[in-house]
Amino acid sequence: MVKLGRNVRRMRTALGFTQTQLANSANIHPRYAQKIERGKGNATLCLLLGLKRALKCQWKDFFIDIQ
Repeated sequence: MVKLGRNVRRMRTALGFTQTQLANSANIHPRYAQKIERGKGNATLCLLLGLKRALKCQWKDFFIDIQ
């Protein structure tokens, strides 16, 4: 989950979003966005779908460098 969180952070910062902006766009609590980026949150399919829409990315972008 840590690498997935790093990928989320990489995409978020590339778009110039704060964690709060990402959370608002993905309809999640800002603290949960922080947990995801630290690899501590449970990334459900519904959560990833919200992040995917907010980050305007492809599914594969979440899993770069994940074995």
